[in-house]
Amino acid sequence: MKSKKIIVAMSTKYNLKNESDRIRLKLCIQTLNNCKKRKIYAVVIETSRDIKVSNKLKNLTTILIRKKGISMGEGRRMAIRNAKKAGAEIIILLDPEKEDFIKSINKITDYLIKKDYDIIIPERKNFKGYPKFQEHLEKIGNEFWEKITKTELDMWFGTRVFKKEVANYFLDYKGEYGDLWDINNIPIMRAIKEKKKVGSIRVNFRYPKTQRDIEKENPTFLRKRIKQLDFLTKCIYEENEK
Repeated sequence: MKSKKIIVAMSTKYNLKNESDRIRLKLCIQTLNNCKKRKIYAVVIETSRDIKVSNKLKNLTTILIRKKGISMGEGRRMAIRNAKKAGAEIIILLDPEKEDFIKSINKITDYLIKKDYDIIIPERKNFKGYPKFQEHLEKIGNEFWEKITKTELDMWFGTRVFKKEVANYFLDYKGEYGDLWDINNIPIMRAIKEKKKVGSIRVNFRYPKTQRDIEKENPTFLRKRIKQLDFLTKCIYEENEK
């Protein structure tokens, strides 16, 4: 099987005064180190206010672009756009703290090529290490997605693996629903509607213990998960009604 050029695309934003953000930055560094060990290219759009974040990441990436004051959606579009410019044939849109995911990249991309899928939504084999509160909400989100779209996918995992030929679904999305987490879901809905081949493969993934320990009892993070569920289910519902 001829190998394809694979590039991981991500956007980052960390406040170094915040303990949870410092932990997340360490996880991002581990993600990039894991990419480097496996000779996987990485494109990072760095949107933090503090230039120290860029300085910590710049030697670990193939491309790092510092761009303050942009939305989550625009950061991810920029990452995809630059991955495509760099010659990516397969793009992986990844949350930067998912360091344990990197070990599964070759398995997923080989499957995408073999089965000739346009897009793969990786599915977690279990919720090992996840805070129970987050697990419950993400399962509700996935169930809502299935009821609305009639497709069974682990959409709340967040990772998207796709051929460069369908990158336009992400790049053409204008952030109509707020340009936050919707960048991960609305382009997939539109690709499915236009009969693109969207598949899934199960992977082993362990949620980072350091991240879990600081988030699991923190009211700020509990509210964030509720807000995310409310935001995304509203976006999915409204897009489906069009």
